[in-house]
Amino acid sequence: MEGERFENNVGMSEELIQKACCLAMKAHKSTGKPYLSEKSHSPSVTIFGFAGSWSMDDWFSRKPFRDMKVNREFSPSLRSIGNDEIATVNEAFYNRFEEIKAKSSLEVEFLFPDAEMNEVLFIDQYSQ
Repeated sequence: MEGERFENNVGMSEELIQKACCLAMKAHKSTGKPYLSEKSHSPSVTIFGFAGSWSMDDWFSRKPFRDMKVNREFSPSLRSIGNDEIATVNEAFYNRFEEIKAKSSLEVEFLFPDAEMNEVLFIDQYSQ
């Protein structure tokens, strides 16, 4: 009963959230890779887990832990979990995400996931 209420409020299953958190921890522990991706088939989701950073510049931007709305031009479909609003992210994470995207295959994986995958979930150490 409690799990069902949680899923209804958040809009995703506890199992998917656990998979995403585990992937974020794996990414954080992996060496040399700024992110890992994994496909979940129940439901059809591609999860991207990002490694955390110990760099002060990556944790702080202008104000400590500043949040910002995602640029709608970047991806109008990025939404906050549990409501239907434009996603809010840590600005330092967003800047790091853009840097990773520019230097890796992330953009290709994100823009062209397998045809059967219909959702993409991003998780990082900043959001835990």
